[in-house]
Amino acid sequence: MPLAAASGSPATNQLAVGERAYQQCYACHALSPETIGADGPHLGGIVGRRVASVQRYRYSAALEDFAKTSPVWTEERLDAFLADPERAAPGNAMGYFGMDDPAERAALIAFLARQP
Repeated sequence: MPLAAASGSPATNQLAVGERAYQQCYACHALSPETIGADGPHLGGIVGRRVASVQRYRYSAALEDFAKTSPVWTEERLDAFLADPERAAPGNAMGYFGMDDPAERAALIAFLARQP
């Protein structure tokens, strides 16, 4: 059963919200490293992964600089980046203006944290 169709516990509901929030990302970011053709790096396993570390992806100089001071994607770092990518890493190449709703960001991060 897809998460979006599931109902029940608050954690399950948060994952469903996160799965829906991911729809803002999927045009550029796949969940699986095996998916070819996405413009951005895959998001599977992003929580705990080194910043700017996906092989076969060319990162902007801004994100590589960000990685020097913020080497690992923690939930807190993802939250700040998703809230305002340009403020978090000025000059980055991601064409996304940010996610204003903290609850939606938390749900997206919870969803991404469960992706291998």
